[in-house]
Amino acid sequence: MRLQERLSMNGAIECPNCAGSERWYHRKHRFIRNAATAYGKDLEAAFVVYAVLSTNATVAENDKNFLRWCRGESPRHFGTVLARVKLATDGDLESALAFKTGRKIVSFRENLRWPWRKHGAVTIDRHAADVITLDRVMSKNWLARKGGYEKLEEIYRETRPVGWRPHEWQARVWVHHVYCNERKVSNG
Repeated sequence: MRLQERLSMNGAIECPNCAGSERWYHRKHRFIRNAATAYGKDLEAAFVVYAVLSTNATVAENDKNFLRWCRGESPRHFGTVLARVKLATDGDLESALAFKTGRKIVSFRENLRWPWRKHGAVTIDRHAADVITLDRVMSKNWLARKGGYEKLEEIYRETRPVGWRPHEWQARVWVHHVYCNERKVSNG
């Protein structure tokens, strides 16, 4: 089966539990904006910090760590992520985004910051790659190879439903995979 066919057949469109999940980035944009405003944080830094904190974290963990940062507390994460958070807090947003896993973090921040963009970025993380490859090891290989991220991003762009923005399709597929498919596997 071709990679494009796997993505088209993943069930995200038909899943009643995923209705509206294509607006995930819009909802997170409001969450970040509202929290940053409430705590007097710089809005641009807030979007970078949220994206940086997403490294190896669930959405719930990311939300908690982001709110800790907003309150002036230290997020609970590992050293390199905290170093990037400090860079963003100190106003060095470009350095915070350019750190090792930059491509995914930059795409994620763009989608969080500007979810209404017509041609939004496609954020490829291990879940987004798993949907296409159907295999965690293969996903890692795709993401590690030169041009792999771009190829996976292209597949999401090509397979999106008519009228959907690329990042909306990626969000819908991601939500379906993480919250519906992985839950089924983990719950037996």
